Amino acid sequence: MKHVFVVALGVACLACGPVTAQELPVHVWIDKLQHYPAYGDRPGVPLPEELLTSVRQGFLDWARILLSLSEASTRTLVILHRSAEERQGKLLAGVGLFRFVERPEEADLTVEVLRRTPAGGEATDETVVGRYTRPRGAGQGRIQLVLEREGSVDEFALRTALMHEVGHALGLSHTPDEQCNLMAVQRTTCQTPVPTECNQGAAETRCIAVDAPALVHLRRALSRSPLRSGS
Repeated sequence: MKHVFVVALGVACLACGPVTAQELPVHVWIDKLQHYPAYGDRPGVPLPEELLTSVRQGFLDWARILLSLSEASTRTLVILHRSAEERQGKLLAGVGLFRFVERPEEADLTVEVLRRTPAGGEATDETVVGRYTRPRGAGQGRIQLVLEREGSVDEFALRTALMHEVGHALGLSHTPDEQCNLMAVQRTTCQTPVPTECNQGAAETRCIAVDAPALVHLRRALSRSPLRSGS
């Protein structure tokens, strides 16, 4: 499955470069309403619990990536499980990479879910389109997840679209590697015979890969990170 990732240009970045130890954990606020931009006067409606869980899980997946990282390897492969079967949520949240906050003014990074409608512009073949807007100065970064179709949303499509944009927020750039790489402009999830969780027919898992050298600065920053106020 392919996804399109759009990065807003012409503005400064969350950390104006790679995230530093002093900027961790990144404070994240998730808008619990989903919005319909095509209808400007239509109020947002509550985000279904399963979508909210998937968004939260996308951030925890990043903690899993860093925990799996070996400085001796050139690439780290991570197996994603469905949120309902995630048994390590508290452990991943305790890594200290992100902290969820209740008010948008407390956040370094905000996330909102938008629903495209037939009147909202030309539809694409994708199910989820991610957009990351870098903050101006000391402002907030923003991730928008645009759901291209009505009805149910593929959990893994949502999580991997979010993970790609979170990568940009953490200072990662696009990679020219288009095969099995989370930070490619258009990428596919890893489909390999081994491990079996990466098989093309796997229903409960997906596999993604990230270039290890691009993550070393994150791992080091995390190991040196003091507890920010409110963490």
